[in-house]
Amino acid sequence: MLLTPINGIIGKHICGKLPVSPKNLDGKGQIGPLYPATDSIRPSLSSLRWRDQSVSRIPNQFMRAALLALLLFAAARLPATAELYVACHGSDSVKAFTKNGVPIGSGDLIGALDNPSGITLEGARLFITNNGSGNVSAYSTSGTLIAVSYFLPAPPPGVYGITSDGSRVFIVNLTQGTVTAHSASTGNAIGTPPLLSGLAGPRGVAVSGNTLYVVTTDTDSVIARDATTGAVVAGFTTITGFTEPRGIAVSGNRLYVSDFGSGWVGVYNATTGAAINANFINTGSPLGLKVVDNRLYVATPGAGTVGVYDATTGATINAALVSGLNNPYDIAVAPAPPIVSNPPAALSRVTVGGKKSFKVSRPTTPLKGSANAATARVELKVGRKPYRSARGVQRWRFTARLSKGRNVITARGLNADGLPSPLVRVRVTRVTRG
Repeated sequence: MLLTPINGIIGKHICGKLPVSPKNLDGKGQIGPLYPATDSIRPSLSSLRWRDQSVSRIPNQFMRAALLALLLFAAARLPATAELYVACHGSDSVKAFTKNGVPIGSGDLIGALDNPSGITLEGARLFITNNGSGNVSAYSTSGTLIAVSYFLPAPPPGVYGITSDGSRVFIVNLTQGTVTAHSASTGNAIGTPPLLSGLAGPRGVAVSGNTLYVVTTDTDSVIARDATTGAVVAGFTTITGFTEPRGIAVSGNRLYVSDFGSGWVGVYNATTGAAINANFINTGSPLGLKVVDNRLYVATPGAGTVGVYDATTGATINAALVSGLNNPYDIAVAPAPPIVSNPPAALSRVTVGGKKSFKVSRPTTPLKGSANAATARVELKVGRKPYRSARGVQRWRFTARLSKGRNVITARGLNADGLPSPLVRVRVTRVTRG
């Protein structure tokens, strides 16, 4: 058990911060050793009873404070996990942070890049477009190089935006006016490249389902195309009216577009292209966008920041979640891990056969009964003695040793989680002949 014994741990890690009264101390002024009583196995703090050499009961507040301090101490020693990755065009690097903006390490996660313009997170890998050298490199999320040029055939110089959908990676080539599709697992081109061609200054790209959205800066517009065939998506009207659109992100049926020229991030219907709010957020010079867990992350090169906003209302959560960056262009954000909830085990039920009150003259008496399928173990005790296991479970037997006079025999079952069933009591009076 975690807290057996907890003296010493408390003294070492809580550093005297907890309230300790004289009655909790032993004769030497130290906290006496604590041991859990075995009367109950319920896994809750309130049902545990404690005793030490000089005290019959320690307050529950003391235990809760001790547990909290120990958990905080353990958490403080765990390494932080990178969840936010920023491609910094000015420093030719990628920096890593937690979602709270805490830096991972003291420097760059990845350095010696060449004008990184786009970044996407695909599983445990980061794909980064190097606009200067024209290659798309692959790294692990810990910063280890996987391949200098991962995708084949290697895109020509001019790579810019990049996005992925779990199995495919789409790469924008600003110079060539193309978008190519590749397998995320092998890096090989899908079909005959390029998927899209003849685009006017393509930069940002996002994918949702089988719809690919591309920002074309030369025409100040956003188009939608079939991610498999490249065909125009029916029902979607090209979005226009921008000054210099750059970044794009999609979440559900909401499409977010950064207009670098006007300073606004707008929101549009991802099915029709209709404006929801063209002036959703203004950061001055927005560029890269990502939406994760209803949070909109915005890279702003002019301010050297990454800010985070409510993706539904636009309310500012932290306009400078990360600051001091050198020309941040694009960002990748790890999604929250799924919450796995194991359903509790079914409750145990135990029955005892025969009468519930009787007299015997023998020093022992046999008992038998049954338990439901959720029962993993059956235990009985006589009076204040410890519980002992019965023989069998669904059909069990037990021999109780009796004291002279009145005896209370308590039976219970335990389920797979160790939770006890309602108690069943049998009263047996052992009579002796005078």
